Amino acid sequence: MLKHCHRLTRKLKKHRFILSCHLPNIAFSPTRLNFNPLAKELIFLVLTSVFLTTSQLRAETSNAASTGKPSTSLKIGLVPYSASSQAVAAWLPLASFLQKKLQQSVLIVSAPSHKIFHQRIQQGRYFLIGSTPHIAASMIKQNQAYPVRLITAPITGRLVVRDGSSFSNLKTLAGKSITTTAVGSFTALLLEREIEILNQQQPFSINIRYSSSHATALRNLLNDQTDAAFVSKLPHTTSTVDQFSNLNIIGHSSLTSYPMIITPTALGAEHAVIMGKLLDEFSKMNALATSTLNPFNSELRHEFAVIKQADLDILEPLISARQP
Repeated sequence: MLKHCHRLTRKLKKHRFILSCHLPNIAFSPTRLNFNPLAKELIFLVLTSVFLTTSQLRAETSNAASTGKPSTSLKIGLVPYSASSQAVAAWLPLASFLQKKLQQSVLIVSAPSHKIFHQRIQQGRYFLIGSTPHIAASMIKQNQAYPVRLITAPITGRLVVRDGSSFSNLKTLAGKSITTTAVGSFTALLLEREIEILNQQQPFSINIRYSSSHATALRNLLNDQTDAAFVSKLPHTTSTVDQFSNLNIIGHSSLTSYPMIITPTALGAEHAVIMGKLLDEFSKMNALATSTLNPFNSELRHEFAVIKQADLDILEPLISARQP
């Protein structure tokens, strides 16, 4: 494993990274960010978006000062459509596990937008990538990434209306308005596909309003700004369950897929194979693996599975419809 870490280090140096194979400690602090005063430099990406507004990571180094060399961490890149603090917390156990195995500091980062996220992937900034299904499948198809594992936490679209609504399915919302997540997001593409299917049967029109998150889409519905909402995640915490308790799910998307973990092709096929084996080991050994990339349903057990060609083929309609 150390041999692979050194090979990975050499490859990432080509992308302007300077890495050292030592093992710092990593910890999660919900209220503050502290750095070891001995560390001369530790690159830590703080997102300008809401991704890290309520969660922070604290990384400490022990020998950066003595070596006189800057310390740069390996980075797990999460697609910007992921949840904020909950997603970071869900990925921390995996980051800690990989850090111990590779003897290299591991951080969890993202980007302000999908465009910037994709640019950073091409620049080789991430050694492991947690992605929504359609983005992963698209990158694999374009030979920009290798498939590693999917997480058996199904993602499906949910059609939601207010209590007492007369709407019974998507077809009954013809001529009405529906709010969903951001343009180009997996959930929004699921909705657009369902509308396209209805249009093939008979002319069907509906006003789609895009929003920044699942919660925002649901709040728009509660505030009577739209007739329905189409989301793939429903809030589960005590503070939000009551808020959304007067909403009903009246339908699901016909397509269901899974979050996927990929690696950039620049790091080679062997790297993808090694990462897959490490993920399998992590899933078997660590009970906290249950919530990885699925913080909204952390009570369910989710395993890693090999990505099969059929898992990619089913996403073809969404890949062709994906926004650049």
